[in-house]
Amino acid sequence: MRELTSFALAQASTTKSFAIEDLLSPEGVVFQLVFAIAILVGGWVIAIFFSSMTEGLLKRIDVDNKLSNWLGMKIN
Repeated sequence: MRELTSFALAQASTTKSFAIEDLLSPEGVVFQLVFAIAILVGGWVIAIFFSSMTEGLLKRIDVDNKLSNWLGMKIN
C-alpha cells in the first residue's frame, strides 16, 4: 500500500495552471511587458522634447552670433 501512495504523490502535478488572469496581473508577463514599452515610449518622447529645445536654443545662439559679427562685436 505504501508503494501505491508514493507512486500517486510522484505523479501529482506541482506546476501552476495557465490562466489569462495570471498574465494580466501586476506580476504577469503581459503587464510587465506593456509597462516596459510604456517607459520606453515615454523616454523617447522626453528625448524628442529636449532635442527640439536644444535645437531651438542653438539656432537662437547662431542668430545672436551672426548679429554680433554683423555689428562688429567680437565674442570670445
